[in-house]
Amino acid sequence: MRTMTPTGFYNSGPLERAVAAFGGVATTALVCAALVFPLEARGIGGGQAPGSFPVCAHNGPYVAECNGQFTSVPVTSTGSFDPDGTAIAVLWFEECPWGFFDDPTSPAPNLVIDMGLNCTRDCFFALRIFSGGEMTACTSTVTSQDTTAPAITTVADITDIWGIPTDVGSTGSPTATDACDPTPSVSMIDEIVLPSTGPGHEGTIERTWQALDNCGHQATTHQRITLLSPLAHGSNLEVDINECDDVFDRGDTSSTFEVVLLGRLGLNISQMQLGTLKLSRLGDQSNFVWPANPQLYQPSDVAMQIATHVGDCNPPGTDGRMDLRLQFDRPTVRAALDLDTPPVDSIVYIAITGKRLNGTSFIAGAKMRLH
Repeated sequence: MRTMTPTGFYNSGPLERAVAAFGGVATTALVCAALVFPLEARGIGGGQAPGSFPVCAHNGPYVAECNGQFTSVPVTSTGSFDPDGTAIAVLWFEECPWGFFDDPTSPAPNLVIDMGLNCTRDCFFALRIFSGGEMTACTSTVTSQDTTAPAITTVADITDIWGIPTDVGSTGSPTATDACDPTPSVSMIDEIVLPSTGPGHEGTIERTWQALDNCGHQATTHQRITLLSPLAHGSNLEVDINECDDVFDRGDTSSTFEVVLLGRLGLNISQMQLGTLKLSRLGDQSNFVWPANPQLYQPSDVAMQIATHVGDCNPPGTDGRMDLRLQFDRPTVRAALDLDTPPVDSIVYIAITGKRLNGTSFIAGAKMRLH
C-alpha cells in the first residue's frame, strides 16, 4: 500500500515504508543515511552550518519519444550539490500509477512508463537530495509521446507474363512494426495502369501498401507489377539455340552479344526491313539497342520454331524457314537493358521489334536468366 509522508510524497517501496513507520522528515533522513555517499568533515568537528541546505536539480521537464510499451526515459540529478561540498544522496519518487524508477537511488536512473496504447502519457515525479542531515526536494514531469510512423518493409517489384496470379499471397506483402503499437494495421490499394511503353506490355498494377498505427501515424510502400504480353505468335527469339534455358552471363567480358531471330509463319526473314530491328526489354521501347550490323550475317536455317510461349525451347535444326543471327555491343546491351542491377537468377524478358517491307510491325520475345 502506498502511504503519504508528511512531506507530501507517496512512498511505496521498503525504504518508504520504513520512513512511514518511523515517521517524519528527520526519520526519512535517518533511513536514507544508509544511501549517502561517505560524508566529508565540514568545519570544526564536521558539523553542518545552519541553513546550508543541499541544492536539488531535476533537469526537467523531460519529453521523450515512445520507445516501447514500457518506455524508458533517462533522467538525471546533475547539478544537485551541497554548498558545503559534502557528498549527497538522491532518492526519486514517481507520482503516477503507470510509472516507476528502475533505480530510485541512482543519480541518473530511468523512469519507466507503461504507455498502455496511449499516444501521450505524463508522469509527475519528485527528487530528494540528502546531505549532512538536511534534505531538499524538487518536482517536475516526464512526458512520453508517440510521434513516429510505423516502419514498413518493401515488397519487390515483379515483371512477368500476363496471366500470372497477382493476388497478395502470390506477389508478396509487407510487414509493419511500431514501437508503441504492437499491431499496426496494413492495407492495400491497387491502381491499374494501361499500357504506355510500347508493344509487349499488357498493363501494370501500381500497388500501394499503407501501415497505420493507433495514433494515426502512417507509412507507405509501393509495388509495381508489370504484365507483359504472352506473345503467343512471337516466341521466336533465342539467345542460345543450343540451350533451352537462355542465360545472360554477366561474367562474360566479351564485346558482343548475339541472338537468333527465327523465321515463323507470318514472319519471313527476307521480308524484313533490317534497318528497323532493335533489341529491348519486352514491353519497353524507350530503352533499346541497334544491331552492330544487321547485315553482318546472311539468313540461314539453323533452328526450328516450335515454341508456343515465351521461354519455351526452339531447338537447333531445320524447319524450312530462314533465321537471322543478330549481333549487339554487349556493354551497351547491359547498360540500356539495365542487366547489372537485378540479383543473380533474375528473369528478364527481351524482344526484337521491327517492321516488314509492307510497313507492318512485328515483335519476337525470349526469356533469359541473369548469371
